[in-house]
Amino acid sequence: MALDNSRTPRHARHARTEQGFSPDVTGYPSSSSYRGGRPLVGEDPLANEGDAPRPIGVDPAETGAFRKLSGGEGAVLTSRDNAEEAAAAARSHMQRKGRRGSVRLQGRNRPKVSHNPQGLQVNRNLFIGIAIAAAVVVIALVIVFTSALNSATQSGDGTSAQNQEQQQVASTDYLTYHGQNYGLVNTDSGWVLAQLDENGAYKATMVQLAGTPVSLALYNGAFIIPENLEGTWDVIAYVPADGSMASAVVGSDGNPVGGDGQISEAKLDGSDLVITTDSGDVTVSLT
Repeated sequence: MALDNSRTPRHARHARTEQGFSPDVTGYPSSSSYRGGRPLVGEDPLANEGDAPRPIGVDPAETGAFRKLSGGEGAVLTSRDNAEEAAAAARSHMQRKGRRGSVRLQGRNRPKVSHNPQGLQVNRNLFIGIAIAAAVVVIALVIVFTSALNSATQSGDGTSAQNQEQQQVASTDYLTYHGQNYGLVNTDSGWVLAQLDENGAYKATMVQLAGTPVSLALYNGAFIIPENLEGTWDVIAYVPADGSMASAVVGSDGNPVGGDGQISEAKLDGSDLVITTDSGDVTVSLT
């Protein structure tokens, strides 16, 4: 019977032309490598049973020989025949994974994780700013305190100096001026203005007096001595310096201050010396 090429499959026509045999009912040659008269996917229908499968339309002379996959190679496809085995393998894998995870989280296998407590966040710059501000405040307070202390000291020094420049003691007492003691001493030759030692004892004569002194006053570096004479009184002034001599205090009229009678009291009042006599009070200006 003549072969109708128009109704014969392409692979059958190719097989007949290349191999010279007739196709079976499926259009493929019978072979033990085919199942049910159909080739495996990707196999060449003309390949022998021992050959590696070849894609259809690929020339082995150009691409090289193919080989079959050995056991353990390639992907395993799950079918109804091996579905139960695949499920068992999956359960076993999950159990092993669960046991490994449990071991890692227990005992010495527990992972070491650094602990960073979420405490108060310390702002270093803030503390530095506070420290600087505190230091500035302390320095300012120290400066103010020192300034106030210096002012008080200067004021005290001024008052002390002023008091030192204006002093008055009785005729039996002594005063200190620039670290030196001065007083009135009754000697064999009469009353004198003398330098005294640190104990108040006579040291040296400075001025010989003609009468009996009532008191000793110091005004702006000059010693003022009111004294009683025989029936009269006067006032003597002396500036301690080399070659200095005592002189009488003169009034506003240019005459020596004095009068009749006796002095009972003499008091330094600012720049005035107020003298009380048995004839009345007399105010003597020392400026």
